[in-house]
Amino acid sequence: KVPSHYKRKQTLVQAERYITEELYDLEQKILSARSKQIEMESQIFKDLQSEVLKQVSFLKALCDRWSHIDLYSSLAFLAIENKYVRPQWANQLLMSLSLTQ
Repeated sequence: KVPSHYKRKQTLVQAERYITEELYDLEQKILSARSKQIEMESQIFKDLQSEVLKQVSFLKALCDRWSHIDLYSSLAFLAIENKYVRPQWANQLLMSLSLTQ
């Protein structure tokens, strides 16, 4: 009772699967598009990797500077949070220290 333009695709235990030419063409297009997608993603990743490797020295320098910014901003935040202050010397104390030396 299956139309003549249907082709048997798979035989199951108690059933059979059929496919038309249009469905077959669509399946091939989808599979082809998926493989092209994987290929393009791989090429984009390789290009990105190459560009990053060209900039390694710049990125290392940037990371070094960023770590200093992080350190000083953390210390500043800690000082504000704990109300740390910078000591201020009175002129008399400074003069007495310089006279004794």
